[in-house]
Parts: sequence; C-alpha cells; structure tokens
Amino acid sequence: MNGDRPSGVDVPVEPRYYGGARFALVVQIMVNAGIGFVGLPVATGLGAMSGYATAQYHSMTLGFIILTVIPSALQLLAACNIGITARGSVYLALAVAASAVQVLVAILWGPLGWCVAVVIVVLAIVAAVNGRAREDKARIAARPRSRGRVVADIVIAVASTILLIALIVLNDQTNDLDNRRPAREFDSSEASERLDGALAPILAALAEVEGMPDPRRDFGGEQACMDGGHEDPDWIEFEVDLQFEDPKAVVNISPYAGAGARAIEAVKASLIENGWEISDERVHSRVYDLYAEREDGIRIGFEVGAGMTRLWATTGCVRNADNGQD
Repeated sequence: MNGDRPSGVDVPVEPRYYGGARFALVVQIMVNAGIGFVGLPVATGLGAMSGYATAQYHSMTLGFIILTVIPSALQLLAACNIGITARGSVYLALAVAASAVQVLVAILWGPLGWCVAVVIVVLAIVAAVNGRAREDKARIAARPRSRGRVVADIVIAVASTILLIALIVLNDQTNDLDNRRPAREFDSSEASERLDGALAPILAALAEVEGMPDPRRDFGGEQACMDGGHEDPDWIEFEVDLQFEDPKAVVNISPYAGAGARAIEAVKASLIENGWEISDERVHSRVYDLYAEREDGIRIGFEVGAGMTRLWATTGCVRNADNGQD
C-alpha cells in the first residue's frame, strides 16, 4: 500500500502543530474570566474608596464587559479554527489584536494592571508563534467545507453577542444614570411646604406638653446630595433642625420622667395618628431616640435627654427643580 488517503477525506492537522496556540488561547479566556469575576469587584472597591459617581461605575463596568467578552469570543473562534480552516488565521490575528488592546488598557490600571498585561502579552505571543500556518495553505483550502464548523462559529458568535448585550443591559440597570435614586412624589419646589406640614402636628402636640420649652430653629435649609464622592446637581436635600434646650444650660429634660417622658408619648401619639411608620426607637446613654418615616419619604427624628433634646425632619434626596429636571 502506498499510504495515500482517499480523495475528498478531511485530513486533520497533527495536534502537536497547534496545541501550544490552542492552550494559550484557552488560558487567555480563563484570564478574561478572572478579570471579570475578580478584577471588576476589586476595581469597584477601589472606586468606592476614591468616591466614584454612578457615571464612573457605569463607564468602568462597561469597559470590563467589552474588554473581556469580545476578546474571549475571538480567542475561542481562533482556538476552534487554527490549522483547520482558512479563517482560523484571521480569527487568530483578531484575537492577538484584541489582546493588544487589553494590554494597553491594563497598563493604565497601575501595578496590578501591569501584572495582568505581562500575562496577556506572554499568552498572546505564544498563541501567535504557535498558531502561524505550518502547512500548505492550498491544502487547507482543498479540504471540503464542514457545515459543523460553520455552525459552531455561528453559535459562538451568537452566544457571545447575547452575553455581551445581557451584561450591558444589566450594567445599565445596576448603574442607572437616569434613576440612580428611588423615585419621589415631589421635588425641591415642594420640599419646604412638605417639611412644615410634617412638623406642624408634632409641634402642636409638643406645645401642649407641660414643662416643654419652646423650640428654636438651630438649622434649616438645603444641602447637596452626594453621588459617591461628588455633589449630585440633579438631587438636593432639605432639613429642619429644632432645639428645645440650650446645650450650655443645666440639663433638666429627661426621657424617664417629667416633661421629657410626656413629650415622648405626645410625639408617638401624633405620629401614629398621622400615619407615620416608626422605624426605630431606643434609649442609650440617658438619651432617647425615635425615628419615623412617612409614605412620601419625609423622615423625622426626635431626641430627648443629655441636654440635646431636639426634633429634626428631612426630605431625603429629591429632584432639584432648579436644575431643569423633570
């Protein structure tokens, strides 16, 4: 026998020719997975320490998604086709190009990114060197086309596209730039009126408490809401803080007896009567604290004792009507 193979039969390439390239490509896919599952949480933690805003988290996460999913798809296509189909060398070239982009971005991350960049460079070089054509291109071209490999390529491309879109949509929902805070039924134009309306029945109840001093306004106004370490111009918070005793005077209001105890009962009765939900109530270090919230998001706090008896109310963050928001 002359050892000739029958005409038209697919002649597989010896695994030893492209084993190194395929190994390097598969390891790169694993590295990409590590970048996504480990690198992104680390970057998110560092972003929190640096005071990242929602827009920065959105951009950073989008970058991680694009720079891991797309290279992984190209690397998988290359691993499945090098030495077997004519398009294998094209996939390999695209995979190496994607690795080059990953390296450029990783360098910007600092020392941790440099380590990742070195790994990617080594793997990309191994894939490129071991994946170069080692047989006659005409021999590959002469092979009968395999529908199975075409279908496999389509499946990889479609699955990668679906994964890419799904992760992008998830990122848009998680780091929603337009709805980064819970929706509120009022904006800054109604904030002062809402606060006054919330405090009025409570103050009326306290006015009836024997021995309770008249309140004096210690603080009231607006302050910027923060998005990470940045002021958020689209949202603003309003607060009113009322003091019932001079901190420098002799402490004469106690949560355990007298005016203080009567004031606590009066405030609780007023809150329940007006539909507030008491979220917390505690006594610690001779000081009584009560916190409640209304359906529209207004929150109040009442503190009695230790010369710090006060009543405060806040809107929380609401849309800043003066910033042109809907």
